[in-house]
Amino acid sequence: SQVGYMIAGVGIGTALSQAGAFAHVFNHILYKGLLFMTAGVVVYRTGEENLKKLGGLARQMPITAGAFTVAALSIAGFPGFNGFVSKGIVIAGSHYDFAKGPFYVGGLTTLEWLLYIGGVGTFMSFIKFGYYAFFHGEYEGTVEDANRGQAVAMVSIAALCVFYGLFDGALFALLPFDVTSKAVVSHVYHTYTREHIIEGVVLALAGLIGFALTKKPLSKLGRVPDIDRLTNPAVFYGTRGLVVSLTALYALGDRVTVSG
Repeated sequence: SQVGYMIAGVGIGTALSQAGAFAHVFNHILYKGLLFMTAGVVVYRTGEENLKKLGGLARQMPITAGAFTVAALSIAGFPGFNGFVSKGIVIAGSHYDFAKGPFYVGGLTTLEWLLYIGGVGTFMSFIKFGYYAFFHGEYEGTVEDANRGQAVAMVSIAALCVFYGLFDGALFALLPFDVTSKAVVSHVYHTYTREHIIEGVVLALAGLIGFALTKKPLSKLGRVPDIDRLTNPAVFYGTRGLVVSLTALYALGDRVTVSG
């Protein structure tokens, strides 16, 4: 979904939207890296990779839980965190610079609606992770928090997620287009407007409600088949077949050319 925001920004093609795409690439490196760090520390300390066997880790791993919370709020685009800034730029581009489309409802373009839906899904996804790993139930046994090196790395990246969220000008300075200049972008972007803040809070509430409504029904599904067991071999053998076919075609063309 995060790459989808980047593609949307590039696809719209305006200075505003492309700046948003670059901003989101930069932010994505920070918060997604931090999410992998926190997940890695959980696996490293507990030896478990199944959320169903975890729970309540925030009590024994407060640093890791805190870093995860910052990363989750950042990737979900909650106000005060860096994802809120870059997602907002892309959404602004989809509103001002994109065609209305067949689902233009409530003054929002089709792409804008899709970006909002993706945002709600992101909130639901990381509420699930945090709920089952850190806050729900109680972990059986004793587990240590992140070691000093891990803690320093996580806290440093978490601080950057907050820094670029609160001081958006520092992020703007890194972008290829000045989103604050009327001479450069079609619509000057302001991060902390009332409408934008309300938008971020509403998406968070929608994600929280969505998780609460789907948690019990989804828990009854049992084990869901892993689609990667189908897609990974298909991509591997399909790509290999394509490469072999193109190589053979090139070799045939070469032989025909030389013999002629």
